[in-house]
Amino acid sequence: MLLSAEQFSQILSTLRSDAIFGRDSEHRTAPRVGLRMKATITCRTASGSNVRRNVSIRDISIRGIGLVASVPMEPAGYFVIVFRGHAESISVLYRVVRCSVTTDKQYLVGARFDRYLGPNAKN
Repeated sequence: MLLSAEQFSQILSTLRSDAIFGRDSEHRTAPRVGLRMKATITCRTASGSNVRRNVSIRDISIRGIGLVASVPMEPAGYFVIVFRGHAESISVLYRVVRCSVTTDKQYLVGARFDRYLGPNAKN
């Protein structure tokens, strides 16, 4: 199951509400919601070409996202996730802040929200 634009928006509005009312029991700068959803990201390679990769979303907050990837991602690199909706989709740019390998040769990626790229007309 993919995370839709509507679900993304609903999760972020809920998280903003938690932060406002002080329900952040983890003492993080932004509360997280754990997810187990698939996504496709677009990364720019060192040669300048764009590469699409399938990842799993582990968690999301208003400030960042946690992913599981099958290949390492370079810290300070960027990727775009498109959250698809019924009428339109939204694109969000993230910056990789950490990447570590797990025992099963998967990579845990932490990325910080960089900017909202806007809505896209659905084709």
